[in-house]
Amino acid sequence: MADESAPGRPQRILDFRIPLWSAGVMLFTYVFASGGMYVKMQEVQSTLTSLEVKADRRDTADEEMSRQIDRMSSRFDVYDMRITRNAQDISDLKSSVHDLNTAVTVGKVQEK
Repeated sequence: MADESAPGRPQRILDFRIPLWSAGVMLFTYVFASGGMYVKMQEVQSTLTSLEVKADRRDTADEEMSRQIDRMSSRFDVYDMRITRNAQDISDLKSSVHDLNTAVTVGKVQEK
């Protein structure tokens, strides 16, 4: 109380003095923590970079696979057209054979 009533000294709400070693410890802690954060941020950055590389590889592979599927699809369309045409040819041949068998059978009946 004697200090507060001393003339020429301003009255303080909180009179708190930090020793010099305490300030040094806090500064060391801050620098150490900042360095640790920097190292962590570098690890995060390298992890993100590797993930981006993997994503780019995956995207490239997906695009290549899509192109291959498109090429195969067009091939399958050609194959489907060939199969349809061959099925039609087979149907026409069956019809012709049936007509020939009918004609031969009718011809044999007429000969008798």
